[in-house]
Amino acid sequence: MTNVDADIAIVGAGAAGATLAATLAEFTNKRIVLLERGGYFTHEFFDQRELDMSLLYADRGSRTTVEGAIPVQSGECVGGGTTINYALCFDPRQDVWNEWKRDVGLNGFSFERAANDYGVLGLNMASSLAEVRRRINVHSPLDDEINGNNHALAAGCKALGIPTKRHELSMIDCIGCGYCAQGCAYDRKLSTMVTYARDAQRRNVQLIHHCDV
Repeated sequence: MTNVDADIAIVGAGAAGATLAATLAEFTNKRIVLLERGGYFTHEFFDQRELDMSLLYADRGSRTTVEGAIPVQSGECVGGGTTINYALCFDPRQDVWNEWKRDVGLNGFSFERAANDYGVLGLNMASSLAEVRRRINVHSPLDDEINGNNHALAAGCKALGIPTKRHELSMIDCIGCGYCAQGCAYDRKLSTMVTYARDAQRRNVQLIHHCDV
């Protein structure tokens, strides 16, 4: 067994853990280790075969709620859920944030740009969200990134006077292969695995995968 010395150990290399590791490594001089229960799979591994790609999922994709009624597709790999999701992104809503502050005491963060949440000049919730959006290229999809079915749906809604909205995506130059849930074989989906996990490693964070905690 190998001993690893660290000032900070972060459990889970998904959307939260890898982002935290990369950010702490940028703004501190701490020795950081990032621990992930699942594997570290890169685009060469993503063969777009569902049975093979079950390795990306907790319980090989068979996880459910306690009573077994609802499947829970949970990522268990570097990148976590961002490796297997469909790249949909949206900012936290102010009313939800206020509810969290009221019900669970999450009072250390603010959407006000004048606030200083992290003890680092210029870092607060508003600026942090803007930086995350920039890093993972959150944008509204272009016309040619929307398939015919959804164009027809939008046209029908418009004819009926029903408003529509394009969900924002975290990807770049998507080719529309449709295999987002099996990992992006082309690195066009900007998951945590191809963004913040790599940022963390470039900043000397030690990433250990296949590690139970």
